[in-house]
Formats: sequence, C-alpha cells, structure tokens
Amino acid sequence: MTTKQVRKIRKSGNSYVLTIPPAVMEALDLKEGDTVSITSDQKRAELVKQDPDVVNEDFINMVDSIYEEHKETFKSLVDK
Repeated sequence: MTTKQVRKIRKSGNSYVLTIPPAVMEALDLKEGDTVSITSDQKRAELVKQDPDVVNEDFINMVDSIYEEHKETFKSLVDK
C-alpha cells in the first residue's frame, strides 16, 4: 500500500524536524525509539526501518579503520 501525505519541515536548534504521520508509522511498523536509515538523491528520500540486530555500515568502516591503524598491535596480541 502506498501512503502519501504532505508535511512541513520545521527547524529545531541546528537540525530540521519532519513529523511522520501515524499511517506511515504503521505501514513501516515503526515505533518511538526505532532506528531508520534515510537514503536520498536530488529529488527523493527513502526511509527504511533498521533491524536492531544488523551492524551499521559506518560502524564496520570505523572498526576496519581502527584495525588497519593498529594491525601490528593486534597481531602481537594474538602471538602472546
């Protein structure tokens, strides 16, 4: 089912706020406190509920970066 509703964007501090209508919350099975990802191009945005058991790609990139920076230290710990 496609849901379309119009909302205004408001400013709150240094951020912008967009309310999500109850029909969209229900359609996406969203609840207060859920995490969503927002993917956008120049004309559209996609809102997707995130599975709390899935590791965030930014977190994986951060771990990879830390590992690369401290690779020799990690290897020496394995050898002990």
